[in-house]
Amino acid sequence: MGKILRFKEEPTLLDLEGLSVNGATFIRDKGFFQSTETLIMRIPHTFRFSTSLEVYKGDEHCDLILVQFLTRGPEYWEMGDSFRRIGFRNPEIETQFKELCETLVTKGLAYWTEEQ
Repeated sequence: MGKILRFKEEPTLLDLEGLSVNGATFIRDKGFFQSTETLIMRIPHTFRFSTSLEVYKGDEHCDLILVQFLTRGPEYWEMGDSFRRIGFRNPEIETQFKELCETLVTKGLAYWTEEQ
């Protein structure tokens, strides 16, 4: 399993204010992967597929994930894997992803972890 960007606690829209990728910002809405309302960022101008960052609320944790709506439906990647996934076609978006993740860690909102 790859590196997971985990929030210390569920973030609010205010916590994520000012973060941006390709001009998109976080909003409260239903995502591709999580059908309940959450915080998402729909990223424009990505290669072929609708792409978003979603705050995924699991049973015990709250993680930031990359979701793409592929021809067979939505699929997700942990943030550590998202850099590779998006970077092969969109290196500038990969850089913005890395900066966004580093900002979340620097602000004390999230941390990197790996699960077995």
